[in-house]
Amino acid sequence: MSQKHRTYREIRQEFSPERQQKISAGAAKINTRLKIPSTVWQAAELTQEELANLLNVGQSHIFQMESRVNKKP
Repeated sequence: MSQKHRTYREIRQEFSPERQQKISAGAAKINTRLKIPSTVWQAAELTQEELANLLNVGQSHIFQMESRVNKKP
């Protein structure tokens, strides 16, 4: 027997409206904190590529991180 895997979105629909609101508020706080890296590299007048070099990661990693932040939960 295999169980159907449910998405987070499906599971969340079963939560009370109050719980869903708390989750959304928490996600908003996390998203705000995740925007800090882009603010830092922009304030330091660095490109994504320069920041990636400083962090010893690929530029695509910086792009992917910022793309995730810009998506709505």
